[in-house]
Amino acid sequence: MPAVDQTGQAVRQDTLYRLGRIISQIFHPTVNGFASYLLVGVNGPGIASVRSGLGWAATSILVVLTPPSLYFYLRLFKGHYSDDDVSHRSERTGLYIASVLSVLVGTYVLYLLGAPTAFLRLNAAAAGVAIVAMLINFRWKISVHSASIGTLAMLATLFTQ
Repeated sequence: MPAVDQTGQAVRQDTLYRLGRIISQIFHPTVNGFASYLLVGVNGPGIASVRSGLGWAATSILVVLTPPSLYFYLRLFKGHYSDDDVSHRSERTGLYIASVLSVLVGTYVLYLLGAPTAFLRLNAAAAGVAIVAMLINFRWKISVHSASIGTLAMLATLFTQ
C-alpha cells in the first residue's frame, strides 16, 4: 500500500521522500528508546558499574521495549496497519495503549527487581510522553519521533560531560 499523508492522499515517493524515510527509521522512537536505556546504563546516576548498568539496560529493553515492538510487527504483518508508519491516526490507538501498558508493567517489574532509580525515572518520562501523545492523537495525528529524540538529547546532555 502506498504511503499516505494526513488527508489520506498518496505521497509522491521521490528522492526526498526516500531520504525522509531513512531519517525516520534511524531516529525511530524504538531506536531512540534503545539508545536511551544504553545511555542511562553507561552514564546514569546511581549505576554501580558499566556492566551492571548495561545489564539493567538489557532488562529494561526486554521488558519495556520488546512487547510493544512485537505487538506492532504482529499487527503489521496481519495487515491491521495501512503501512509501517501507521499513517492513519485511527490505527494508532491500540499501539499507544500497548506501549503505555508495557511501560507501566515493565516499570513495576523493574521496581520489583531493584532497578536503579534512573531507569524507573526514564520509564516514568516514557509513560508520560506516551499518554500525552495518545491523548493528542485522538484529535490530531502526531509523531512520537520528536518527543523520543528530545528525551534522548536531554539524556545525552545530562549524562555525557
